[in-house]
Parts: sequence; structure tokens; C-alpha cells
Amino acid sequence: MKDGFIKISAVTPEVIVADPAANAERTAKAAEDAAAEGAALVVFPELGITGYTAGDLFLQEELLEASDKAVLALAELTGGLNAAIVVGAPLRCGGKLYNCAFVLNGGRVVAAYPKSNIPAYGEFYETRYFTPFDGVTREATLSNGKTVARFPMGYVVCRCARVREFSLACEICEDLWAPSSPAQKLAAGGANVILNLSASDEVIGKIIAAHSLRRSRESSNASMSIAARAAANPPRTRSTAGVRSSPRAVGYSKKAARFSTERKR
Repeated sequence: MKDGFIKISAVTPEVIVADPAANAERTAKAAEDAAAEGAALVVFPELGITGYTAGDLFLQEELLEASDKAVLALAELTGGLNAAIVVGAPLRCGGKLYNCAFVLNGGRVVAAYPKSNIPAYGEFYETRYFTPFDGVTREATLSNGKTVARFPMGYVVCRCARVREFSLACEICEDLWAPSSPAQKLAAGGANVILNLSASDEVIGKIIAAHSLRRSRESSNASMSIAARAAANPPRTRSTAGVRSSPRAVGYSKKAARFSTERKR
């Protein structure tokens, strides 16, 4: 932290659909670059480890096991960075599959945030694969076949041991659009930085609507304790789903919004 501020980097790396190992390597390299530039927090897109458009491959054990291994490998690869890394990947817990944001720091998985609002309209059909979070925080695990990582999954707040003023939490894409968003509960629990991992598609006027919504959230009473928001969206990735994502990263503070068109690979 410098002069009461921390540097946040929202990164949109190239994603290879259904190749978690390759995506983890690219994510690690992008995280290293961001940390080298002074970022204390680096956020990546929704389901960036597997690719959002993996479709029915989310029902295959092979992809899910590869994703688990990739998240643990990424935690190890970025363990030496002086930054927290936030990535998106599926998570199996209690016989159900969740769309999650993982906070990685110090070589370990600190926490996972499951998506609460699962879209099932238009081009979105996440309910085919994912279960919406029920609001009950529970222990979850990841395994690479040799070691098992245990961590909380739910509405938890990650606090920095060295900078007490810095606390973060995550929501995922559609959660932002919900009348009662997870961010409201997380802010009430003490989070002052909210990250939104997104895989929003390219639709005319959507960026304007999203920008207006995020700014309105900052002016609401429930969000008065939030100092900043950051969102990351994936690049235009090849997909058989016929959906084109919008490569965009954006940060919001109490007084201003900044858009970045720079793409880190």
C-alpha cells in the first residue's frame, strides 16, 4: 500500500477452451507481469481456467479434475508473488458443481466464492451445469491426487494480514445485476474491495448498462463501505457456442470510473 492506496490489475488473457493447464500457465505469467508492475491484487475473468464456453464438457470428470489440478498448480506458481490472485474455475462440493472465484495467495487457496445468480435466458444456460449458491458457507476441497487443499466456500471476507485496511471479496458476473447482490452482504461483513469476475458477451448497449449499474451500486447505502470495485472480462475467444465475449477490464472507485482497453496476454 502506498499513500493509502493499493494497485489492482484486472487482466484479460487469451483463454483456450477446455485446456486448464495451458490457461493456468498463461494466468501465472500475466500475474507475474502485473505483480512486477506493483499490483497487490490481480483479478482474472469468470471460468478463465476452463473457458466459459466449455459447454457440456463441464459435465465431464476429465475437465473438472484438470481444472482442480490447474488451480492448485497456479497457487503454487504464484505463491512467491507479493499479490493476491483471483481466478475463475468450476468447483465440486457436496455432490454439486459451482461456478467459483478462487482467491490465491502465499501458495495456497484462501477462499472460494460461488456464483449466486445463475442465468438461464437467451444465450446463457448455466443452470444445465452449475448450482446457485444457497448462502451457506461450507468447507470445500481441491485435490491434485497427491495433496488436498481445504478452504471456505461462501460469503467470506479475505483480510490482508499486513495491511489491515485492505479486505476483499468476490461476486461473479450475473450477481451484479441481481436486486440483492452478494456484494451488499459482503460489504456489510467488512469487505472494502469487491471483485467481479465476468464472462459477459458482446451486446450493443450492454457496456453502457453495466457501467450505469455499477455506478448506481456505488451510490447506494448498502455499498457505502466499498472503496473500490474491479471487473475482468475474457478476450474474444474461439468457441463453438457462437458467443463472442467482450474483452474489457474496468475499475471503479467512489469518485471515478476508469476503463482500460489494454490487453495482457
